[in-house]
Amino acid sequence: MHSDIKPIQPKDITTIATVYVTTYKQIYNNEAWTQKTAYDMLSYWYQHFPDLAFKAVVNKQIVGAFLAGIKPWWDGYHLIDGELFVLPSYQKKGIGTQLLKHMFTFAQEKYQALTWDMYTYNCSPFPLQWYKDIGFEISKDWTLLSADIACVLKHISLKK
Repeated sequence: MHSDIKPIQPKDITTIATVYVTTYKQIYNNEAWTQKTAYDMLSYWYQHFPDLAFKAVVNKQIVGAFLAGIKPWWDGYHLIDGELFVLPSYQKKGIGTQLLKHMFTFAQEKYQALTWDMYTYNCSPFPLQWYKDIGFEISKDWTLLSADIACVLKHISLKK
């Protein structure tokens, strides 16, 4: 299915937040996104990296988006983190691939970006297998860490 990939405009963030919440409620129900939290997160990406924010449009409807950041690294520029998502009813139709291709081409041309450093779920085959199928590899050098800040502060204060 063909989609038009266009730059996101500020007025699109509310609609894109709805697409994000809908996608996560149907596919990734272990995260409780609301319209407000999705709007805040997407606004963060847009405000910091407005040129790295693209939407997929089918029949004048926004059906997906890709927002990411860019960071200088020791070997050149890397796309970092971000969000790539497509409404479930439009998945497996090539729209995610179109968004990915557009973002990567733009980032290579503007920033000479070399890689996209990101993370995804490993608790189900999708989307991890999709990423592997198109050439992504699981990094053997990196581990994603996460911590409850209050818990860490408690542990630190107990060690004094």
